[in-house]
Order: sequence, then structure tokens, then C-alpha cells
Amino acid sequence: GSTKVSRKPLTFEETQQLQQALDKSIYEAWQFYHESGSAQVLVVAQAQLCLLQRFDPLLDPEASARFQAAIRNLIGAALYDQGEYDAAQREYRHAYADAIRGKDIWHQVQSNNWLAVIANSNGRYINAIDYLEKALHLLDTNGGDLFPHSRAHLLANWAYNAGLLQDQAVVREKLSASKKVLDRFDYDNDPEFDIATWHQLAGKCVLMEGHYNTAIQHFEESLTRIPDQWHGRRALSLLPLAEAYAHKRDREATLTVAEQATHDIKAADSRMLKHRFQEYQQVLLSTFPHDRVVRSFVAQAVPL
Repeated sequence: GSTKVSRKPLTFEETQQLQQALDKSIYEAWQFYHESGSAQVLVVAQAQLCLLQRFDPLLDPEASARFQAAIRNLIGAALYDQGEYDAAQREYRHAYADAIRGKDIWHQVQSNNWLAVIANSNGRYINAIDYLEKALHLLDTNGGDLFPHSRAHLLANWAYNAGLLQDQAVVREKLSASKKVLDRFDYDNDPEFDIATWHQLAGKCVLMEGHYNTAIQHFEESLTRIPDQWHGRRALSLLPLAEAYAHKRDREATLTVAEQATHDIKAADSRMLKHRFQEYQQVLLSTFPHDRVVRSFVAQAVPL
């Protein structure tokens, strides 16, 4: 018959090694998220969760809860990219509960920010701002300068939701506050939030106001700072840049940028980005309704 493996408690050094290995593995999975297709990321993250559950009896409960929160936020991110918003929301709620058990402020903040992203995707902009306020309150009550890049991210996301609610005073206030934080802490190529993402969100805010030239400047500045292999991030700046050129009726520029975006969207393998691309195509067709070149581009790009 099968013999049951007896589990001895780990020594302090072994516990440290296990936790470092899990930390490294989760960090690398998040890097992978920026460079790979969401389906692959989902498989990796689910494998990590299984592995963590196997090690669970060997880990301190608080540490285990922190690792679970990190992995569930990653699973949620991959599900979000696949357009599975309800499933993603469930993961973020689990992650938030895990982060509370693990006394992990950073992942509590992350879960709330992701829940705001889901609310935004469902058109619930006031609800999204509620999640962002909750996350900022967590930062404020746990030391003002804690996680500055997270603070900058929350403020910029608040500006974007305010833009969708057409509250321009709040847009300007929150974008300015976000930029001030980034100016104090120079985060370039930070996977969570950096000046490139700030320009991307600022561009989207001014695009909504119809300031196309300013929007173009923001998106182009963003693109100069994003590594080539971060396909999802590049597509999120390329698509609104193509849209801004379409609104300016610059056919050549909009199609050139859209062509670049298709390459990054294919590499990112994200349903969410494919949906954004379809929205861009609608803008293109409504701006150039009788243009043969545009119609040909849209027809060829459909199987993306």
C-alpha cells in the first residue's frame, strides 16, 4: 500500500527559503503577465495556487494568506484580460479577504483597485470611485508615504472615472495629485504604475474632452517609455492614439498606429484588448463611412 509521508516542521532557515522561493515565483509570474498571453498566465497562476495549497501546512497562516492574495489577484488579472469580468471580480474579493487575514495592506489596496477596474468595465463609474477611495483610505491610515506608486495609480484611475462622469475639475485635481507623487518617486518601467501609464490615462482623459492634439502627445510620450515586450501595455496606448488620429480625420496616421496595435494585441492574446480594438473600428467606420481603404482595413482585421 501507499505510505503516508510524515511532515516534519520546517526549520527557521527552511521556512525563509520556502517563502523567498514563493515570493520570487509570484514576482516572476507578474513579469510574465506583462509579456505573455492571458491564457498562459492563467495556467501558471492556477498551478501556483495548487502548489501553495500543497505547502500550506508548512507555512505560517499569515504568510500563506499573503501568498494567496497575490496569486488570486494575478488569476483575477488574467481572467479580466479574457473578458471574464464576473469570475475576475470573485477572485479579487477572495484576494481582498486573504490580504486582510495576511495583514497585507498592499494586496488589500491592489484588490480594491482591481475591483474598481471591473466596476469601470461594467459602466459603474461611481462604484469604481468608491473602491478607489477605500484603497486610498487604507494607504492614509497605514502611513502616508506607503506604496507611492499605488497611490499615484489610484489617483489617476479616479481621474479617468471622473472623466467618464464628465467632472473635469476632479479630473484635473486627481491627475495633478498623481503626477506629483510620481515626480517625487521616479518609477520608470514599474509593472504596476509609472509615468508611462500616467501619460496613457491622462491621454484618455483629454481624449474624452476632445483635445486630440494633447491626447496624441500623451500617448506618444507613453509609448516612448514602455518596453517593446510589454504588449498589453503598448496596445493600451496605441489604441486610443489611433482613435485620436481618427477623430482628427488623419487616415494615414490612424491606420499606421492601428496596424502596430494589431501586432501587440495578437501577442497579448487578450479578449479585453480585442474588444477595445472593435470599439476603435466603430470610431473609424463612423469617421470614414465611405472610405474604401478604411473598409478594407476593417475587413482584414476582423479575425484578430
